[in-house]
Amino acid sequence: MSKKITFIIYSLDCGGAERVVSLLANHFSINNHVEVLVFSSNPSFYKLNYNIKYIIINYKKFNHFFSKFNSLSRILALRKLFRERKDNVFISFTTTINLISLISNLFLNRKLIISERTDPASENLSFLKSFLRSLTYTLSHHLVLQNKAQYNFYKSIISESQISIIENPISQFEPANYLNTDVNIINIGRLVETKNHIDLIDAFVKSKLNCKLYIIGEGPLKEKLHNYIISRNQKDKIFLVGLIDNVNDFLHSNNIFASTSILEGYPNALLEAMNAGLSCLHYDCPSGVNEIIKDGHNGLLSPINNVELFSSKLIMLYSDKELRNKLGNNAIMSLKELDIESISSKWLELIKSCNQ
Repeated sequence: MSKKITFIIYSLDCGGAERVVSLLANHFSINNHVEVLVFSSNPSFYKLNYNIKYIIINYKKFNHFFSKFNSLSRILALRKLFRERKDNVFISFTTTINLISLISNLFLNRKLIISERTDPASENLSFLKSFLRSLTYTLSHHLVLQNKAQYNFYKSIISESQISIIENPISQFEPANYLNTDVNIINIGRLVETKNHIDLIDAFVKSKLNCKLYIIGEGPLKEKLHNYIISRNQKDKIFLVGLIDNVNDFLHSNNIFASTSILEGYPNALLEAMNAGLSCLHYDCPSGVNEIIKDGHNGLLSPINNVELFSSKLIMLYSDKELRNKLGNNAIMSLKELDIESISSKWLELIKSCNQ
């Protein structure tokens, strides 16, 4: 029997949570009625199946001094949509949208699953949001997390019977046709503080490798990073690629995926690179990453903020093709259980439990 499934997220711009929503929505829409509710007027960065309803929530927007009323306006608009959808199962993504969804659902008792995407112990929440999270998360039907570190944090807030760990799905990798065998370094992620691209640039410069570094993504720090690259005299070796449709063109198994991010939940960019057979080097974040990478087996971990050690590991990977092949092959094998069929079946079991 088909189900009515409604995803709630701020936008479907390029990002990890957004990619997960698009993958799940497309897969669920084969046999179910699926819609995606967003607050942003931007079109979806990710391609959605034709039968998915993509709905921009119409709410009154306040500017400048009155902008603090936007959250209340979003709550009222979303509450109206909750009222109209008595039989739907709602799935909300990210902390802020989870809070808005939970408050919107007060006394309506719609079937609401919430999903967290970052490390809560390191997340820089305001006192109010932190308080509301502790107060409202128990009101959800279920909380979906991505890793054990998140689970250990939330089990003190919400009953363990209301928590599940469901990893991010990965899409089937379709390799592009490559004409050269050069070894380069790539990074994929938003240009924001937590991705910590300055350390990556410094490590690359320190390595003095005869290759290029491609940073794929957009974000508010683009100009700052551009200027920093120029100041390090690296404009011919480090490239800010921006948002591109052909990411697979860079996912060549000869290449090295490197990330100095200091805060992750269950990073999609890392998963996609591993799924393509790249050797991966990542800062050992407090959560998520060390549950994906088994150091020395399917990738390499490096202590956070140690640029010199990270640089030396880059050199090691670049210089050792046998090691790159070993890590890349093991990476592919380690992700076999994260295909969209396996992960979506876990979600569907949870959605099914909402109706029992």
